[in-house]
Amino acid sequence: MTVTEDSPELAPGIEEFGPGIDPERLAVCLSVLDELDTIEVDHPDAILVRRATAGIYRTVKQRRRQER
Repeated sequence: MTVTEDSPELAPGIEEFGPGIDPERLAVCLSVLDELDTIEVDHPDAILVRRATAGIYRTVKQRRRQER
């Protein structure tokens, strides 16, 4: 593949993994995760985020085990 001046530069590894999350949506996600430090641990929103992230972690862990 030849790189030309007018082609956008891709982040390292983008070709390996394919398209990612829209940068604006990713920024919102990270912003929400930052907000978790400002609310109580037992707040219903904090509990929902913890459950969602635990589910993501579990799925990634299972996929990695299957790839071995």
